Amino acid sequence: MGRIWLNFDGKRGRLNQTRTPCVSVQFLSVLQREFQLGVVNLQSPKRLGRIIMDVRICTKETMGMNVRLICSLAVCCVIVLSGGRDLVAGEKVKIVADFSKGLDEWQPTDETIWEAKTLDDGTVVAYVKGQSKAYQPKFRSPHSILLKKDLVLGSFTLTAKVKTTQTSRAHRDLCVFFGWQDPEHFYYVHNAEVTDPHANQVFIVNEAPRVLITEHGDDGTKWGQDEWHDIKLVRDAESGLIEMYFDDMETPKKVAHDKNFTWGAVGIGTFDDHGYFKDVVIEGETVDKDAKLPVSAK
Repeated sequence: MGRIWLNFDGKRGRLNQTRTPCVSVQFLSVLQREFQLGVVNLQSPKRLGRIIMDVRICTKETMGMNVRLICSLAVCCVIVLSGGRDLVAGEKVKIVADFSKGLDEWQPTDETIWEAKTLDDGTVVAYVKGQSKAYQPKFRSPHSILLKKDLVLGSFTLTAKVKTTQTSRAHRDLCVFFGWQDPEHFYYVHNAEVTDPHANQVFIVNEAPRVLITEHGDDGTKWGQDEWHDIKLVRDAESGLIEMYFDDMETPKKVAHDKNFTWGAVGIGTFDDHGYFKDVVIEGETVDKDAKLPVSAK
């Protein structure tokens, strides 16, 4: 039996010849059936983008068949398995978070202080339970962060409904994180009850303790007690624009401009408080970059 070893490159959408032994098309077919039955949980198409497969050419079995047809069938197995195709640079995407399935598609800085919680009305939220004591960033910045896996964006919009469950105090907060390239390079918007140089600002972490970059702000986030609020973050990577909206979706509460990080992962969280996130929707344009997500502390 002769063999042609092929590597399917998900990013470039092509087959490359290789000498490396790989899994077989027969195995992919079995995996495909398991996936359709819900036995296999494929969290990310990217995990399949580099699947390597062998196309076995047996003279008796393939006599009269076109080798290209066999290759095409193999590629189809990968495409079906990955839910259609991998994300490519410049693609516009819309991510609607479904926390009823848990938090497996999100990467926490500390998994012990995050949970998918079912409320009395049946709604499932991402619940952050205060400051992580285990995750200690190198530079002064938030501790309790939840980042969307396998998603790197340039320009984007994030909307969500949020509620703080923290007792009233000046710095009680909930945050949105973006432009996350690694734990020492990212932005975040801190929505706190009182505004000062360390709270209720747009911040950048750039190999140094967080620094405010807010150009126009407000006098504090009106959290109230046991109240849900709508938030919207708008990021235009080309112009550097950052806008945070709170309840009023027409007029931003905080505005900044910065171009240090024109791409990165996106997420939610808090500096050190308690709160709920639901109805999280992220719409943006993908970038062919790799963000270094934090390894969850325990």
